[in-house]
Amino acid sequence: MEKYKKTPQVGFIEAINYGFREKFSFDLGRSRRSEFWWFTLLFVIGNALLDGLSYIISQNRIPGANWVVFALLIYLYSAEAFVFVRRLHDTSHSGYWWFLLLIGRLCISTFAIVFWWLPIISIVCCILIAYFGCLDSDKGDNEYGEATKYILVEEQD
Repeated sequence: MEKYKKTPQVGFIEAINYGFREKFSFDLGRSRRSEFWWFTLLFVIGNALLDGLSYIISQNRIPGANWVVFALLIYLYSAEAFVFVRRLHDTSHSGYWWFLLLIGRLCISTFAIVFWWLPIISIVCCILIAYFGCLDSDKGDNEYGEATKYILVEEQD
């Protein structure tokens, strides 16, 4: 029987550093559950701050400043997308499930006023994203890379 050793959880600063450092890496690898949730916390706080900044800029009519906020939001959204794809890989799921994240955001923000049923789709997508975020990591290596949480320990006779 194979024995696995559990590695320590990723902290907030380490998760943020890794999330932004590996943002455009196409060799995505895997992301632990703690890294995903710490980065999600940063995303929620950053998104709220940038939304507030956008409101202040629009009230004061500062020319060109909204483009800076828009660029920062794109950067934050893309980093979160890559962390989510790595989280999916850690649970042996395809990165194409990321489209749930995209569909959920588009439904809630863009067309919710016109079509009454789109927020329901958004809620279902958010529940599925939370489900994937809560799954435990696969033990050992999988097709997406080396294990990040459980490391195979050689037994000594």
